[in-house]
Amino acid sequence: MIRTGKAALALCLALTACSSASKSSASGGPFHYESTEGNVTINSTVDVRYDKGAAIVGEAVNFGTASANIENRLDPKTFSTISYTMRNDPEGIDPIVIVTPSGASVKTNDRGGAVVNAPVPGAPSFVFGNYASSFVLLPSLVRATHPRTINAYMPTVFHGKALAMKLSVFPSASQRPTTVPQGDVAIGFAPPSARKRVAMLTLWYDPATSVVDAINIGNATAFLRKP
Repeated sequence: MIRTGKAALALCLALTACSSASKSSASGGPFHYESTEGNVTINSTVDVRYDKGAAIVGEAVNFGTASANIENRLDPKTFSTISYTMRNDPEGIDPIVIVTPSGASVKTNDRGGAVVNAPVPGAPSFVFGNYASSFVLLPSLVRATHPRTINAYMPTVFHGKALAMKLSVFPSASQRPTTVPQGDVAIGFAPPSARKRVAMLTLWYDPATSVVDAINIGNATAFLRKP
């Protein structure tokens, strides 16, 4: 898709902010995020570390009497996902999602599984999961690869299936949550077939550190970073 005029200028400015920021990606932590589902508050603690050729995003989630632990492994140069694993308590471990430049695969516990081809082979990819760990290194991915499109995998691992989507990347004009610092940069992601540039996913992050302060999915604030 060719961008012209103000759209091209806005994209250029946003990507320049990414590339001119501190060369260290969001790392360390812990970072604390909060969201709600119904009347239940969901608290997440996310940390980022580097080990054995991967950037590893770990997340511990607590909601009511249940919990989840997630390990999201990414390429340390592009921050594209390599694998995604989640353990739910009390349900147990979900099948691991393996991501390659050509697609993603899920193997279920009954030796079944599913393979889905990448909508854009070779493009950066991420797993669009349920919690903050799926999104905290997306600013680093955008800064490292300057993509116009990315692959997003939304695995429904209970059924052994996976959905792949092609998402465009663009500066977002979504309304800023009141707690987000004024200096944050906003980037949006949406299917390129959408008639209007309305983001299905918006991230606000510090351009100097790439630390994500807020995550919107649709028109709702899904996750806010807490001190």
